[in-house]
Amino acid sequence: MPKSKEPAKKPSRSQKKAAPAGVPLAKEFSDQQNLRIVKDFFSLTESLDLDRAMGFFSENAVYHNIPLPPARGKRQVERTLRSMMQYVTGFEVQMLHIAAGDGAVLTERIDRITVGPIRIELPVSGTFEIKDGQITAWRDYFDLIQMFRLMMPSLGEVAARSLKGFLPSR
Repeated sequence: MPKSKEPAKKPSRSQKKAAPAGVPLAKEFSDQQNLRIVKDFFSLTESLDLDRAMGFFSENAVYHNIPLPPARGKRQVERTLRSMMQYVTGFEVQMLHIAAGDGAVLTERIDRITVGPIRIELPVSGTFEIKDGQITAWRDYFDLIQMFRLMMPSLGEVAARSLKGFLPSR
């Protein structure tokens, strides 16, 4: 008697290839999980915890702070972020909009950056590409001229305070 053809069964969850500990398989990552990754990343950067924040990047990640040159590879991304953050005494993100789809997370935000007495509020739009739960690309778009314009009054105030004792009084 011929055997009946049964449809092939899908492998159970336990039979599927396992991902590294704590990381779901790529196809299991939802838009909501990708949003959470970006939000958690920004939480760590706000606390200036770059060591832990770097854990979100893949080994071949690219960080492009447009209009500056891109950093390629996790080591170069870390060097770039450390050089930018070495004088930062405060960092805050006001997320205006955030959306996810097709392995990308888009952000529109205000970055509040404090360096000593200087504080600027910079409008930024960013794109994060996420694969297997890690950031593979991060592109931030902002106006470099606007950033310098925002910094100039603060630099002027710092200079004026520094020179106050040296300038003749009226």
